[in-house]
Amino acid sequence: MNGSRIVRRYFNPPGLCIVLCGADGSGKSTIGNALVSELSGTFNPVKGRQFHWKPPVFSGSRQAARAPVTDPHRTPPRNAFLSLIYFIVHWLEFFLGSYLRIRPVTSRGGLVLIDRYYYDFLVDQQRYRLRVPQWLVRLGLLFLKKPDLVLLLDAPAEVLHSRKQEVDLAEIRRQREAYLNMVKSLPNGHVVKAAQSVEDVVKDIKKLILQFMAERAGER
Repeated sequence: MNGSRIVRRYFNPPGLCIVLCGADGSGKSTIGNALVSELSGTFNPVKGRQFHWKPPVFSGSRQAARAPVTDPHRTPPRNAFLSLIYFIVHWLEFFLGSYLRIRPVTSRGGLVLIDRYYYDFLVDQQRYRLRVPQWLVRLGLLFLKKPDLVLLLDAPAEVLHSRKQEVDLAEIRRQREAYLNMVKSLPNGHVVKAAQSVEDVVKDIKKLILQFMAERAGER
């Protein structure tokens, strides 16, 4: 591969970066795994990567050692100063990860699938024990590389809560409304009905992906 083609593939990667977001119980992990399998004929799984929340650059060992979260709001947020420090550290990893962990995969035609991602800071800072102004979160977002597609797995709050009771129903309702408002404001955001079967959810997402790829091919 010559130099000009390498540069062209870096700035116009043939691969895809997809974010799955949604309140607890929306099925992000289940849908993500099923989607990777469904798209294996289009995107070689060997070339792809799946990340939870953020592509690790300097927190990989901590993420691997961390036990599954069963009560995300149990611990109170840090104070304002520590929240700011932790937010900056997280933001830096998101920023570096987009260049060091995501772009190399999409440049070689792979699929990157992330569940939650930076958008969680706009919806549920308490999960990360943060307390920083929303304007700062939105400012940080401006400097991050955007995924190709942001897909909200949405279902009625009662359905989400019946699947997972890590937070109460009122909080599920709040998160659902916040996610809907956020994703509808994104030019690359789409809402996917998650109350249907896994197969049907994956089928709907696959249609969105194929439509996006066709439109991108037409623009290029």
